[in-house]
Amino acid sequence: MKKILLFAMLFGALTMASGADMVIRVKVPATMTTVKIYSWNDEETITAGWPGNDMTANGDGWYCYVLPAGSNFIFNNGNGGTGNQTANIEGVTESTCYILDADMNFETTTECPTTECTNAEVVEPEKTPVTFTISIKAIEGWDKMYMYAWGDEEKFGGWPGTAMTLADGWYTITATVISENHHLIVNNAIGEGEEGTLQQVDLPSLESKCYQLTITGEGQFDVTVAETDCPSDIVVPQPKGVDFDVMIENAAGWEHVYVYTWGGDPNQEDMGSWPGTEAVLTDGLYVAHVTSTLSEVNVIVNNNDGAQTASIPASDDLIVKVKDGGEYELLETPSSVKNIMTGTRIYPNPVKDIINVEAEGIREISIYNLNGQQIISTTDRHISVETLAAGMYIINVDTENGKVVNNFIKQ
Repeated sequence: MKKILLFAMLFGALTMASGADMVIRVKVPATMTTVKIYSWNDEETITAGWPGNDMTANGDGWYCYVLPAGSNFIFNNGNGGTGNQTANIEGVTESTCYILDADMNFETTTECPTTECTNAEVVEPEKTPVTFTISIKAIEGWDKMYMYAWGDEEKFGGWPGTAMTLADGWYTITATVISENHHLIVNNAIGEGEEGTLQQVDLPSLESKCYQLTITGEGQFDVTVAETDCPSDIVVPQPKGVDFDVMIENAAGWEHVYVYTWGGDPNQEDMGSWPGTEAVLTDGLYVAHVTSTLSEVNVIVNNNDGAQTASIPASDDLIVKVKDGGEYELLETPSSVKNIMTGTRIYPNPVKDIINVEAEGIREISIYNLNGQQIISTTDRHISVETLAAGMYIINVDTENGKVVNNFIKQ
């Protein structure tokens, strides 16, 4: 329901909190004890990752949250899926009030509080690396099995995630996540237009375990731990992977530059679902780092606005000059870049306090956030990052022989 509500005329306290803000209010059923809002726009995620931030209680079942005008959002109870969240509410430009029913259906209303709304302080949870190996016995009717994670990061890329490896009747995957705030979903990766029905199962924890899934009904499963049949002695075949940089000369003048990769059977999206990962502008080139378990991937450089290159097979450093209309030219990767890549060591990763750089002829070391903002510039080989917020950063090592661009995780 898209009714335009003239709150500025009816409720003075419901006018936008500032020239660019709006107050979103919702009345929830008494049974809904956790009330969260997840919000995004065309540029960024506004709240924390799914399920978002707590809304502020106003009494009598009402909750509120201040968002930038034009935001998209979803009300939810801290979980996801049918019955736990509303549909997307998109493009709201002014303060609006909603009423939710027990099934997460919503409607707008003009009868709502006029109290002041202040967002609660968001306390970032401490993030600790967790490594796990999960094996799942093959299910009749599934010819592939994928693992997807949501929470503080999409560890396995965008939906449906990463393909698990089949060996001796068991699908297995190993990963390290930088927080226990993750939820795992196993699925059969049936996409639109494919035969069959998408099926998915939530797993109970990040612990290293073996599971057996028993179909109990359409789309319903029992999840049990396989205590006696766990394939602890199975050696999962590990394909040769790739680890390289895509460097883009933006001759087309795109406002944003993204790198998307695909490959494998079934298809594997190592840079996340379309449009992939946004490249970071570094000394005149847009740079994105690609890692994959595949021996070769297909790279598509795009602007997430209709312009893209054709697929470019790659397994090593790539310099792409993008032109108008998605035309492109492959430039020769300077040998100095490859030489310095093999002679530079950046450690530890993840890092808590000091990150160390070993390289010859260092001219400058720069650290950027994922928005491309330079945070640190130094020539010191031992860099304190203790005050940085937890998350992923990009480090650029400029030497007399060339440059190295890599990612690291601050714990």
